Amino acid sequence: MKTKYQKMMSWTVWTGLAVLGMCSCSKTNYRMLTTVHPNGACLREIYAQGDSAFAAGDWSENPYLFRLDSSWQITPIIDHHTKQKFNVKIAKNFHSIDEISADLQFDEDLRPLVAPKETLQKHFRWFYTCYSFKAVYPTIPVQQPVPIDRYLSKSEQKLWFQGDLSGYAGLNGIELKEEMDDIELRFGKWSEQIDSLNKARDGYLDSIIEKLYAHNTEYELILPGNLIFSNAPVNRQDTLVWKVNAFRFTTDDYELIAESRTVHIWAFVIAFLLVALSTYCLIRATQLRNLR
Repeated sequence: MKTKYQKMMSWTVWTGLAVLGMCSCSKTNYRMLTTVHPNGACLREIYAQGDSAFAAGDWSENPYLFRLDSSWQITPIIDHHTKQKFNVKIAKNFHSIDEISADLQFDEDLRPLVAPKETLQKHFRWFYTCYSFKAVYPTIPVQQPVPIDRYLSKSEQKLWFQGDLSGYAGLNGIELKEEMDDIELRFGKWSEQIDSLNKARDGYLDSIIEKLYAHNTEYELILPGNLIFSNAPVNRQDTLVWKVNAFRFTTDDYELIAESRTVHIWAFVIAFLLVALSTYCLIRATQLRNLR
């Protein structure tokens, strides 16, 4: 049975989506870089725009989406390379990537956005070590007052919300634009129906909308070794980049996936020496038999 809060969240999220999906609005931007080390430990760095007081150590004006403690290192920076002009960075080392979300304290309304399920599997092979990374931003857990499935298919939802083109392979730009125009039209009809059903929005509901949909994060990842697979749309010199916001996991989980592999030079050296030694022993044994 739904609680009053869950019902409010249901109307809030879907009404907010309808409004924010049809208009531009001010968003807070973050850059989050995760560097995974060969032993599985990782460093997380998060860039943001903070005021001078925060950069000087006053945490009362925290620009981040979770509460900070003394374990995070805060560093003022000067950003000349991005449009966001970040001016502060926080950083912290973790023994494993799955510790990160468990370590954070945040407003529960922000859980889908702040605490994805991040995992790293490390598989040792004789000649290689393989690393499999996965982060899952779970679907926002609210019921749609009007099912979007009535208006958009699953593949259309994936394309519209997440930019997933897997169901549209082979389309040229003109054909893809026609598909997008049609999807946009039907999404607009769905949004209008959602908005018409919502008759009671107050300031509290609007604040939840702002919490969930007013943030963009550029999720960056560096894995050990050579990249062998990823669903990241951008790869900047072995730094994988995904765009993350609540819009992308409104109707389905948003998954970030990557795999890499490190080469064991020592294993190849040992294998070569063993082959060379075996070959020498075989040749030497043959020579001894011939001498007899």
